[in-house]
Amino acid sequence: MTRVSTRRSGRAKGVERERTIVSAAFELLTEGGLAALTTSALAARAGVSKATVYQIWSNKTDLLVGALDHAYQQISVEDMGDFEAELRAFLGKRYAQYASPGWDRLLASLVGASAEDPLVEKAFREWVAKQVGGHRVIIERAIARGQLPADADVDTISSFIAAPGVYRLVWEGMVPDETIIDATLCTVRALARTPKS
Repeated sequence: MTRVSTRRSGRAKGVERERTIVSAAFELLTEGGLAALTTSALAARAGVSKATVYQIWSNKTDLLVGALDHAYQQISVEDMGDFEAELRAFLGKRYAQYASPGWDRLLASLVGASAEDPLVEKAFREWVAKQVGGHRVIIERAIARGQLPADADVDTISSFIAAPGVYRLVWEGMVPDETIIDATLCTVRALARTPKS
């Protein structure tokens, strides 16, 4: 085996090991929330040493973001030419993610930990910002097409797209469905007619 192929093989093994660790981290998070994500538990679940975990992630918050990014990648919806069709498709994909076992427990755990730990809060906010990027794109496309007013408040509309599903999942303990999607669309229609103050 040449030196180049040895390096490639080593990189491939490194990537596979990283995937194994983040997958194990996500399993622990969905089973027991943030408190379950200890280095010892993670190393045991992933079948690696604690030193290996520390080599890849220097702190728990970076590992947390890695696990979330691995399991819940940012959703994108292609340009369908219609704001409501795109938003309905986006929410359908988002709520399918929410239906994954343990996601309600994990989200509740992250919200609570964010209030106590500034590092977790920073990591969680950065991850949330990436997640809402998908529906912000839909709003901006609709403005460009003239389907929403040019002065529509993108930030407020974005918040109202995200909030109902999270509330239904975390506080009510139910996976959001088509009823929530319909209600969200009605709310967004009203908000879109309200100019920025």
